[in-house]
Amino acid sequence: MVKTNGEGTLAVAIIGAGFMGQTHASAYAEMSNVRIAGIADNDSAKSSQLAKKHNTAVYGSFDNVLDDESIDIVDINVPPVFHREYVLKAVQAGKHVICEKPIALTHDDADAIVEATENAGVKFMVAHILRFVPEYAALKRLIANNELGRPLSATAYRIDAMPAWGQWFSNASQSGGAAINIHIHDVDLLNWLFGKPKTIYSSGVLSADGGCNHILSSIAYDNDVKVFAEASFLMPKDYPFSSYMRALCEKGTAEIQLRLQNGKRTGGLTVYKPGMPPIKPQLRKTGPFFNELRYFTDCVQNDSQIEICTARDARLALSVCLAARESVQSNKTVIL
Repeated sequence: MVKTNGEGTLAVAIIGAGFMGQTHASAYAEMSNVRIAGIADNDSAKSSQLAKKHNTAVYGSFDNVLDDESIDIVDINVPPVFHREYVLKAVQAGKHVICEKPIALTHDDADAIVEATENAGVKFMVAHILRFVPEYAALKRLIANNELGRPLSATAYRIDAMPAWGQWFSNASQSGGAAINIHIHDVDLLNWLFGKPKTIYSSGVLSADGGCNHILSSIAYDNDVKVFAEASFLMPKDYPFSSYMRALCEKGTAEIQLRLQNGKRTGGLTVYKPGMPPIKPQLRKTGPFFNELRYFTDCVQNDSQIEICTARDARLALSVCLAARESVQSNKTVIL
């Protein structure tokens, strides 16, 4: 039986009041079946500010959240190095958990999270947001429905300046660097589209702390689809956040171009088929974070299986990115 509070709404505690915590809070605020029960962050000023914005409480510590029996969902937005600790404590306390990507920074931590969440009897999802971006979700449908024929190849990139909203991003031991923290977006999406990868060769720019903040990967999938993906945290400060994906198939091509600059989002999805003018599909208007958190909260409230992004999906994405970093360091192809 799914536990909800007496008002028929889900009580969510947001852990981390930085950019992602703020973004998740804004999405929850649009949902009639969700109540933001409180905010917890080591920075009391940030947690107080976010709590004031959403007229909710401040928890003095993460343990205070876990001790609150009224909390249904714990939404974790802390640096990835702490994901194992926070997720395991939350599921052991009987809370449903959504955790920002990546699932972890090591195979051992990811395996511990997968095992614990699969055995805890609660819902768990890693927030791989691209699966909920309307353009990428539409691309998935096109390929799954065989509307473009057999996939042949794909090209993707996701490039940005070093995120300024968390100092930990520049510390590879906490963030994983671009090879883990931002490359994983496209890697997970490519896995979702094409299945299980079999080899990867990557090159990139290594940092002094062992991270890789610009990376280019060539990945071969079991179904012979070949892809190329690039990710970066090294773009100049004023360079617009840019993401791109082009899927080449036997009967057409789909291309996604998105840019974000000064809060303005431009671009979209275009589908090209032989003998037809370019098609720009009509897509849902809701934002990706709302779509993602609505999906998760619906699964909790309806006691339905998490299918769009499982813990094992998230573990596979991490494994591919760790192999990419290994390839950069060794200058060798890695068999997955």
